Amino acid sequence: MTPSAPTPANPSDRWQLAAFLLVVAYLMLGFIYCVIQPPTAPPDETANLQYIRFLVDQRRLPHWEENGGGEGGYEAQHPPLTYLIEAVPYAASEGAGESYRWLAARLTVLVIGLALFAVLPPLARRLFPRDPLAAFALTATVVLMPHSLMYLTFANPDAFCLLLAAAALLVAVRIYSDAAEHPLLPWVAGLLSAVASLVKLTVAPILFLFLLAQWLRPDQKAAERWQKVCIISGVWLAGGAWWYVRNLVLYGKPFIHTKATMGPGLEYAALNGGPLRVAAVGASETYLSIWAQRGWFPAGTGESVLYCLVTLFVLLAGVGFFLRRRRSTSSPQAPDTALRFATAASVVILTFTLVSQQIAYLFVDAGWNAGGRYLLTALPEIAVLLVLGLRSLVPPALARAALGGWVALLVVMNLISANTIISALVPRDYPGWQMFDFPRQASPPDGAAAP
Repeated sequence: MTPSAPTPANPSDRWQLAAFLLVVAYLMLGFIYCVIQPPTAPPDETANLQYIRFLVDQRRLPHWEENGGGEGGYEAQHPPLTYLIEAVPYAASEGAGESYRWLAARLTVLVIGLALFAVLPPLARRLFPRDPLAAFALTATVVLMPHSLMYLTFANPDAFCLLLAAAALLVAVRIYSDAAEHPLLPWVAGLLSAVASLVKLTVAPILFLFLLAQWLRPDQKAAERWQKVCIISGVWLAGGAWWYVRNLVLYGKPFIHTKATMGPGLEYAALNGGPLRVAAVGASETYLSIWAQRGWFPAGTGESVLYCLVTLFVLLAGVGFFLRRRRSTSSPQAPDTALRFATAASVVILTFTLVSQQIAYLFVDAGWNAGGRYLLTALPEIAVLLVLGLRSLVPPALARAALGGWVALLVVMNLISANTIISALVPRDYPGWQMFDFPRQASPPDGAAAP
């Protein structure tokens, strides 16, 4: 009897395994970051826990004050939604002691970050339906970027901003490019806009992304366009405007910001080389902090090598992006329509985010440049542009090698970052600190101000 030939492996099975391993890598690296970082190491976590503790103990919203933030601390300037969510595990673990209550809040953010795997893969498949490597690389870029992983592993509102930004790009792409727009999409867009308004002001502009996608959608009548724009705006107003109305009534202004001690970046220009020097430092620090928290790479040659490798991939993506040929399509709903819209939207969102952040750094608060957290709202767009550029390199073998090399570099950067935290940063800044050793009383240090 002639033996049957072995069944060839199904490529889809391999990519399903790769997606599973990506989730495992996210959870493993995320848990490591949760337990190796001292409680005051992540940006503003102490103040975030102060806000959470106030909500748990007082069961009401704190009264905000411009100087110092008032009874809830300086982070009370932010809407309360994420703090209310993180307050649930903090309150539920009351009997476990302060150490594990703090850790419970961190792990909750890590688990909520799993929602990225429900958003990013569908977005990636829409943009790269015939390129599973590019689709995988897009998801990996967002969830394995050391900087985004840091914000997904401690109590803060910025992790939710990243999740909302990714969901917003997916919904906007569907609004614009679906052959038959689902009737619930405008309602979902309005709901996401309302939620964003209750999370943090920096992610609230996703409303304009939805309105732009709906307004520019081809093949729809004017009456239908106006109807859906009104649905998006109406749901946003109904669900998200109350916080700003409350601020207007209580404090005389809808947008509140705790006064910082640092002041605008330009105030330091005279002592730091002039305005151009200050602007250049702000721009360079912003670029470097996109990829990892500053100081996570080993100082000296190791840091230079890693940043040079990152910059090499960025330059390769730039070359591929600008050499990419425009694909002609036979109809507005052709498969490439989604990618064209996502590309244009990514350029606009990234430009807006960078310009607004640098303006805030120079003219409002120098702390706005610290840590690059405000670029998390544009990280999905950075991933789209980076992956699109790398996959557009020629020959195709070079594109595949670049995409695979980029994902591998992300894993290496995380392992090096974790080792740097354990071996260098903790002994230097927190001598004697042990894992799971969290303070019983968490309050912002004297003179601390909002970033």
